[in-house]
Amino acid sequence: MRDYRSMLTLTNFIIGFFLLLSGFLLGFDPATSDYPSFYIAGEIVKADQAHLLYDMNTQTDYQAPYRGFTPGDVNNLLIYVNPPHTAIFMLPLTWIPFTVSFFVWYAINLAMLAYFMRLVWNDLGATETANKWLIMSAIFGFHTIATVLYLGTFSILMLLATYQVYRSTQREQWFKAAFWLFIATFKFQFVLFIGLWMLIQRYWRGLFWFALICVGFVGISSLIWGWDMWPNYLASGSSTLNLFDQNGIKPSQTFTLRGTLALWFGAENKQLVNTASQIGLGLAALGFAGLIWRSAKHPQQQAWNYSLAVTFGGLFSLHMYGHDAMLYITPALLLFQLYQQRQQPSWLPKYCLLLPWLSLIGNSLFLDGELGIRLPTLVAISLVVVILRLRPQYQAVRLEPASTT
Repeated sequence: MRDYRSMLTLTNFIIGFFLLLSGFLLGFDPATSDYPSFYIAGEIVKADQAHLLYDMNTQTDYQAPYRGFTPGDVNNLLIYVNPPHTAIFMLPLTWIPFTVSFFVWYAINLAMLAYFMRLVWNDLGATETANKWLIMSAIFGFHTIATVLYLGTFSILMLLATYQVYRSTQREQWFKAAFWLFIATFKFQFVLFIGLWMLIQRYWRGLFWFALICVGFVGISSLIWGWDMWPNYLASGSSTLNLFDQNGIKPSQTFTLRGTLALWFGAENKQLVNTASQIGLGLAALGFAGLIWRSAKHPQQQAWNYSLAVTFGGLFSLHMYGHDAMLYITPALLLFQLYQQRQQPSWLPKYCLLLPWLSLIGNSLFLDGELGIRLPTLVAISLVVVILRLRPQYQAVRLEPASTT
């Protein structure tokens, strides 16, 4: 691998720059992205209609001018399903015209990506510089970054948040860990296993700060915009589960257990798909708890635990599209850092570097699910298999206190 590092690094960077430019060269239009659903959520809150945030007719009226469909045509609505604090987060951008705000958000995403890569570079420590650049190029060349930028989603923020939760807990920076966990709840379904990990590892101070932040934010936001948006969000969950291939909700195109079941059984069996996926989620939670129960708080063991938490969070979530696959960068990075400490198994760094390429091939060649399961889902399953295969090595480490520096 050493002989080809420079060539592979250059190739990754070229692919990354090409993907960043491709959308503009193809006549990209913000109105075709996911961004309008987030933007109008902020507008609804700004208009003091937070109690109607999850009303589809209200969303349709706000979204129609930006996406160019007839007002009142609910069938063309790209529904907003994120928690209320995501809409509140969007408020500052709603003071800017729609198209301008999209490119402001685009620039913010690039800044967050640069900050994330800087964190990773620092965390790699004494790693050989050539290997550092290879890892940076693999992240930058990950095709989902371009998808995130053109869709205007929160996936880069989610990647940064989930990575920061781990870094902060291992440094015993509990308020910081709680803050980033709260940010990660912008896509609540991805953080269930992270929360379970913190609970089982008894990170009580982090959980205390998280609860305090949640209660404080809900209380203050309710005083300003009203309480109704919070129970309305919870009530919208069941109706969202029953949306199949409508309003931007397409379970069969997701890279999850639920997405695979939707491919097998179709939208006409959505009750079966939902029930089976929820059972799978419950069994996965029990299995995860059993695997990490009473595990040592040694840094290597916690890196293993967290890798599994993030991977399970994606694989068993309600929906995970191509741009959400960025979450898997975190477990891949942690696995590589484990390899750096033990220099075994020898195939592990090659596997981690191969993940972005496999995901790109999967999105390009098997988008319609001809295999009955999407290749990126198989990639996520392979990540679980690799993590489980490494378990004996990282259960056998000598117990030492976690670093606080």
